[in-house]
Amino acid sequence: RQVLQLQRLVNDLLDAYRIEHQQIRIVPSLTELSTALEAICQDHHPVFVSRGITLSLDVMTRPLWLNIDVDRLDQALSNLLSNSLKFTDRGGSVRVGLSIDATRQWAAISVIDTGIGIAPAMMRAIFDPHVHETSPRNASGLGLGLPLVKRLIELHGGHLSARSEGRGKGTEFRIL
Repeated sequence: RQVLQLQRLVNDLLDAYRIEHQQIRIVPSLTELSTALEAICQDHHPVFVSRGITLSLDVMTRPLWLNIDVDRLDQALSNLLSNSLKFTDRGGSVRVGLSIDATRQWAAISVIDTGIGIAPAMMRAIFDPHVHETSPRNASGLGLGLPLVKRLIELHGGHLSARSEGRGKGTEFRIL
């Protein structure tokens, strides 16, 4: 587990460098989004079960085909799921959803957890590099995960937002 965590940190550092120097590339291919999300959630399901946290997926019944880099989408969602896992207590839940945003007619992916939430003072800075709250839950973090996710989504032409009602109220990340 520690080797995988170290590998993820090194990869995040390398990707942060690549993004900063505009060396990261998106290689899009036509992908059915519900199927891609299902595969990503299945990959993460065992670790959620081992931590006593429910991971659920709520996708549309009709297929939604997009031209995306599925590996980079996997990387972005894996970071969001890892954060949810880290900040949600045993017995909590994380839901990944896929819908069509009614205002823009864009695909909308949400990751909603029942975790500890984000303090209002932190909301303004969570997408800035090296910004994170210091807590035992986040002792291993470098503060690169959310900025990396944001940039990967932007490279796809999308937008990442976050909202939380505050401490103890969970968090929702939304990709449009």
